[in-house]
Amino acid sequence: MNNEMLYQIALTLIPNIGPVQAKQLIEHFGNAESIFKAKKKDLSAVDGIGEIRAKQIKDFNQFKDAEDEITFTEKHHIQCLFLTNNDYPKRLLHCYDAPTILYYRGNANLNNSKIISIIGTRNNTDYGKQVTEDLITELIPYNVLVVSGLAYGIDAIAHKASIKNNVANVGVLAHGLDSIYPAQHKSLAKDILLNVPIVAHDAKVLLKELLTAGYTDLPEVHHDIAQGSFLLNPLRKSRALSDLIGIQVESPEFAISALWTLYEEQAKAMDGLPKIASVARTIDFPLIPVLARMEHRGITLDVNQLELMNTKITQDLTEVRAQMFEMTGYEFNIASPSQLAEVLFTKLQLPTTNIKRGKTGYSTGQSELDKLRGQHPIIESIEQYRELSKLQNTYVEALPKLVDKHGRIHTTFNQDVAATGRLSSTDPNLQNIPVRTELGRKIRDAFVPEKGNVFVNADYSQFELRLAAVLAGDEKMINDFNAGTDIHIKTAAEVYKVPLDNVTKAQRSAAKTVNFGVLYGMSVHGLAAATGMTFTEAKNFIDEYNVVRAKLVEYTKGVVKKAHEDGFVETLYGRRRPTPDVTSSNFVVRQAAERAAANMPIQGTEADLMKKAMVIIDEKIKGLGEQLLQVHDSILVECKKENAEKIAEILQDSMENIAPEIGVRLQVDVHMGSNWGEV
Repeated sequence: MNNEMLYQIALTLIPNIGPVQAKQLIEHFGNAESIFKAKKKDLSAVDGIGEIRAKQIKDFNQFKDAEDEITFTEKHHIQCLFLTNNDYPKRLLHCYDAPTILYYRGNANLNNSKIISIIGTRNNTDYGKQVTEDLITELIPYNVLVVSGLAYGIDAIAHKASIKNNVANVGVLAHGLDSIYPAQHKSLAKDILLNVPIVAHDAKVLLKELLTAGYTDLPEVHHDIAQGSFLLNPLRKSRALSDLIGIQVESPEFAISALWTLYEEQAKAMDGLPKIASVARTIDFPLIPVLARMEHRGITLDVNQLELMNTKITQDLTEVRAQMFEMTGYEFNIASPSQLAEVLFTKLQLPTTNIKRGKTGYSTGQSELDKLRGQHPIIESIEQYRELSKLQNTYVEALPKLVDKHGRIHTTFNQDVAATGRLSSTDPNLQNIPVRTELGRKIRDAFVPEKGNVFVNADYSQFELRLAAVLAGDEKMINDFNAGTDIHIKTAAEVYKVPLDNVTKAQRSAAKTVNFGVLYGMSVHGLAAATGMTFTEAKNFIDEYNVVRAKLVEYTKGVVKKAHEDGFVETLYGRRRPTPDVTSSNFVVRQAAERAAANMPIQGTEADLMKKAMVIIDEKIKGLGEQLLQVHDSILVECKKENAEKIAEILQDSMENIAPEIGVRLQVDVHMGSNWGEV
């Protein structure tokens, strides 16, 4: 507990020590603690104190009352502004009897250069109401802080008009913040608190608390310290408040001071980086209330369905395990890499050519199993066993343990994990539920809407490729997208030099692999492994591709060059990622950094546009539906059946028209269903 605050509050509890005497004592002794520790004779010598008041100070022993007051303020996020506090209204100090302590909730600047006090009769006329409202309206351009009481009549009108016009306002209570009088103005007090845009460290936590408390209209996030730190340096490992400020935060007062210091520092830094500032204020900060609502809302999980699935998986695991033991002639621990290696390379004598070897023997990782596919049926059994085990342990058994009393599961969306700016999902990770296998997709079937509702899912088609065409300035590719041409067939036709109608499925598949793979630095070996081509075939394909998609290839090289020269790469909208490792002397590290640099502008621009779309959609679907999840290039919404068509229209229109300035047609596919797997 903060000792000085304890003594400050205690000072206000001493009989016959009012604001005048308290101010004299502070001026003499410097702080509240020193007053209580001073000798009686020194206290009585202070002008206006005398022996009687000095004795009352020394005899004071009601510190428990002060402790209770501190507990109350901490619980209700109330600031105690002692008259020596920097945030204490300086104008009040000119009053000889200024309050010793102000108890304050909110984040308005009490030392705003322009403050106007509005008070009036409780029994207002229509004329008085109109004048007050007109006055507030006229004050909008001047960044004024309006101060009034919380009484009936003109006071309440002044606050309501300020809230309506987004004018900062403070409600003054003579009796403290432990009760609201009149009681009918409790909701008005809440509205005042929520009227001012907030500055916070991890504002999403605060907003979720407001949602839990029953607030539905969330305040604007003016600045988020943690997210601001990420935007200025996405490679920073920790964005905890103590790490950002450099010392341990030990009290609420210090935390508030630290927040304000960091806010000012970040705001100044962003003033010098206008693109970063724009990303913060138009994309990342506006998204925070959207994510708060999504996390608070959660998504319903059909636990019974997963229990049935768990029973089936357990049976399948038993069967697969028995098959493998029959193949080998003995039982072994399938999860043990060393035992599995012994089975594969000693017992079954599978070839070890090109198989990676570590300190404990040959590797049995997936990449090595890929090399052994077709050599023995046990390889497919191992892969099946691993898939079943992962699904069971990571999802089927784990997810039901995370549902709340309403049967809903709540993930956490992170804006500050992926350096590209992409959202990630944790506790649990709902973005990573497998969809490539039939069994994996069945897990999504267990995520269901509430009775009478449906899911609507909107998914961008070939989002990254379209953005890559824009960033590379590939007009031919942009025109193909705008004409609705299948870009993979077009690429295959140009690479293989055949008419569009003659492109085979295998040729399209190879073109698709390279179209996406080139964004991630796919090698000749990688293409050969992915498509079954020989090394020569793969090399010839990539050589020809580099001619057909020369602008895309040159763009990628240009991004890497920029990373070396500038030390960072950026998205179309100015989000940055530093690239220190592109100059590493370690070839592996340098190569990985160059691949990440080449990919960042595309994935980062994708993330920027997805976030912008989520903010717009959140506003447009109010009262019609609720955003639940964002996964890669898709947005999942829950709504009443009768609103589904309207929601589908909003999603498609908002997402496809999110960035008309980029010049490429964005295509969105929309699906409806009774569970997540269906959409």
